[in-house]
Amino acid sequence: MKEMTLRELQLFSLEIMKDVHRFCTDYHIEYSLLDGSLIGAIRHKGFIPWDDDIDIVLRRPDYERFCQTYKSDRFKLKCRENDPGCMVPFARVYDDQKTTIRTQAPWCKDEVGVWIDVVPADCVIEDVDAFEKYYNKSRKIWLRSGTSRTACCSFIWDKPLVYNLKLMIKKIYFLNGKRTDYYVKKVINRAKAIKWGDTRFWGQLTTMCDNIKGHHRVEIFTHSILKPFEDTEFFVMNGYDEYLRDNYHDYMQLPPVEKRRAHYSDRTKFYWK
Repeated sequence: MKEMTLRELQLFSLEIMKDVHRFCTDYHIEYSLLDGSLIGAIRHKGFIPWDDDIDIVLRRPDYERFCQTYKSDRFKLKCRENDPGCMVPFARVYDDQKTTIRTQAPWCKDEVGVWIDVVPADCVIEDVDAFEKYYNKSRKIWLRSGTSRTACCSFIWDKPLVYNLKLMIKKIYFLNGKRTDYYVKKVINRAKAIKWGDTRFWGQLTTMCDNIKGHHRVEIFTHSILKPFEDTEFFVMNGYDEYLRDNYHDYMQLPPVEKRRAHYSDRTKFYWK
């Protein structure tokens, strides 16, 4: 197998995103590019040069409808709600025909290739202090779900001894990954605790990689608008500037060189079949 270059990975992710965009447009499901993908659209009119994935967000009702109805001739969808083998609390649209992965953080029990993340936006507690406490507890559970996933991995004997000793401890504590299902269900239930529309604020409680406690006004995601992205256009939330300033402050400023790193480079490698 040949490892994919960063640009090959970007362009293949772009093909998945085009398919998702086509489906959402045809079925009138609103989405927005999210986080690094959203910054890429606004600052670079495409990928951030060192970024290696695409993320989108849908309001919880749209997210659930997407998960129930998405269909494609080329790609597949997994989410915990329709596949018990999915070990993350959000959805992914992925390829399994042309690409594959080798990873220290498996996210499902089947062989998969390149994917894009499909994340729900959920209404959250309006009081900021109460929200932060709720978020911090949810993130602890989310982190445990991720650690439990890594306990599913096999030992890698060309790694340092300390790596395999840590993995052995994880396997014992997390029952070789069998506790993942418990944590994922708990993350999802906490995320869905408030029905969409019942409060004036929303956040992301199913993916917390960067520990950004986003507490956003519902008004910034009432509809989506098209923005250029590479050789096409994708949707972004109407209040993208407020969202990005809430999370990243001066998002038009490039980060320091040492922070310009691909998201999955340390634990996942992508290959052509």
